[in-house]
Amino acid sequence: MKKYALISLCLLLALVGLSQNASLVFNNNPFLVMNGGTSGAGNQIYLVIDNPNGGVNGGIDLQTSQTYGGIVSESEYNRVKWNVGATTGTYLVPFTKPNLGTPTSSNPVPTTVTITSGGNSGGSLVLSTDPSSTWDNNADRPSFIGNYNSSIGGSNNSAKVIDRTWIVDASSYTTKPTGTLTLSYTDSEYGGSNTIGESFLQAQSYDETGGNWDETAIQGTWANGSGNFGGSVSAIAFTPTTLNRGWTLVDNRSPLPISLTSFDVVCDNKQININWVTASETNNNYFTIEKSNDGINTTVVGIIKGNGTTTEKNTYTFVDTEPTSEVTYYRLKQTDFDGKFEYFDMKSVSCNVDNFTGVNVYPNPNMGYKFNLAVNTFLGSEMLVVITDVNGREYYSKVLISEFDGNNVFVIGLDKKLNHGVYIITATSNNVVYNKRLIVN
Repeated sequence: MKKYALISLCLLLALVGLSQNASLVFNNNPFLVMNGGTSGAGNQIYLVIDNPNGGVNGGIDLQTSQTYGGIVSESEYNRVKWNVGATTGTYLVPFTKPNLGTPTSSNPVPTTVTITSGGNSGGSLVLSTDPSSTWDNNADRPSFIGNYNSSIGGSNNSAKVIDRTWIVDASSYTTKPTGTLTLSYTDSEYGGSNTIGESFLQAQSYDETGGNWDETAIQGTWANGSGNFGGSVSAIAFTPTTLNRGWTLVDNRSPLPISLTSFDVVCDNKQININWVTASETNNNYFTIEKSNDGINTTVVGIIKGNGTTTEKNTYTFVDTEPTSEVTYYRLKQTDFDGKFEYFDMKSVSCNVDNFTGVNVYPNPNMGYKFNLAVNTFLGSEMLVVITDVNGREYYSKVLISEFDGNNVFVIGLDKKLNHGVYIITATSNNVVYNKRLIVN
């Protein structure tokens, strides 16, 4: 017999739960292994804790003080579901990364959720943790995370990121809770091929709506571990609107998304407005705006001074007063003080300057439910209206027909409220394309 207990639960674990009066007690260095969960309905594995209270009396008591035993998740689909509801308290899930042949080499990676203001009743915390098999997180990442890049269209930043992602999902909440997180990691997950300054580690969450890591809230307090702990980041604050489900730890000198958070090009009153926003900048000397008629050969049409090194949000605008009636391409280049530079994705736009009749969107900013689209056009004109986010994801598409000559106002109602952010409304009629930016608060 082994000197420790091993509980291996596969699909049957989906039926296991802890009642209101029970706790899951770990003695003598046991591992509870959740193994084999995959995507698709009915294929995820859940350990359900049907007790809303935190702490020892609430559900999980690891009596070995998380030294060797714990819950092995190691996949986004092997999940602990804690039916917290509206209750406040501290909820510790003792995730671990064991060497089952040598239990004393287990490496705890617990997740702690402290709820200070409860959400609505009926909600649950669904937690798991997913390591990367190599330093390259882009090659091995959870299904809902798009990339671990240094910028939009930028280089792979995995070397500055812990080789692990934590999933903290607030399920069945109409109002999510408020509180803090503590995330722990092993020594091997920041070393090796990674080039991380460990004391600079902070937490970052993934914004699924925008398809980027949230660079506006890199936070938390790092602490070195002892014994089998590598280290941890605590005091990671979240609110009902910032409790994203994907989290990782990153060297705060090289945050995941970016300096650049948006870049859009729109026609507006016979001119091209080129807008971009940075959330942070490091040694940023200047931006160069390049223009192309074929998407290959470019010319410089403007240079905008950068803000050096800053963690403040900055908004930039450049206006091209000489648009053409053909499709035109614009590209943004960022150059550091030392001459290093980076290109961002090329954007295209088309304005028929000879027959420009105008498009207006209001109210703008907007709450994301509905808005008015005013178009100066002819009776019976057909217009395809498409709403996308800055990454091209489509949220609305419909052909509208004008009812009279002159200013037609269409009320655009959405089936699902848009999340806060920037959206592009593209209206196409008679091979003429109009773009308008819609800001949703």
